[in-house]
Amino acid sequence: MANCVAITLFRHGLTKWNEKKAYIGSTDLPLSKQGKADLNIVTTEEYQLIFSSPMKRCIQTVDQLFPHKTAVPIQEFREVDFGDWEGKTYNELKEVQMYRNWLDDPFDVTPPHGESLKDFKFRVGQGFEKVKDVINKDTYSKIAIVTHGGVIRQLLSTLSRQPESFFHWQVPHGGGYQLTWKKDNKKGEKGCMSLQEVPIMEKLAGSKNIIN
Repeated sequence: MANCVAITLFRHGLTKWNEKKAYIGSTDLPLSKQGKADLNIVTTEEYQLIFSSPMKRCIQTVDQLFPHKTAVPIQEFREVDFGDWEGKTYNELKEVQMYRNWLDDPFDVTPPHGESLKDFKFRVGQGFEKVKDVINKDTYSKIAIVTHGGVIRQLLSTLSRQPESFFHWQVPHGGGYQLTWKKDNKKGEKGCMSLQEVPIMEKLAGSKNIIN
């Protein structure tokens, strides 16, 4: 397995908007008091390299989980921009026709002044290419990416061998998934070999195997 690297995708801790179930994408809020408290009971293994979204909630999560590490920021790993719906809840938007249309067809309807999921998919893919460029050139065997729920869902729906949709994946705050990634080699072998749910919080049970 010398040609493989374990990549763990961690979702950031709670913000105040997460606590009230409001949409938060491009708004750069810090972790809430509860979010920091939750991460204080997290245990993590030693990682050789940390990548992160540049948003405050992700950088603060890195500081909590990996106090002796400095993350490499990946701009493309920002959350999707919800535009005019930032900070609003379902109850505040449920009577808005465009919002209802978006719920019915999120890949063809874009929030006002927001980002389409097609554009989001493209930029997240660009971000992962940057990660691959780094890990394929060095001897890293264990790295972490601290980012957002939408980014993790997009990566899983793209990299997983299962034909699951973007909205299939459930990623709790402070939780994540671990990919075993086969690096490029002379034979051209590459790709995600396995996928595990990673319960990094002590109060959660053992990991759940998603792909063999």
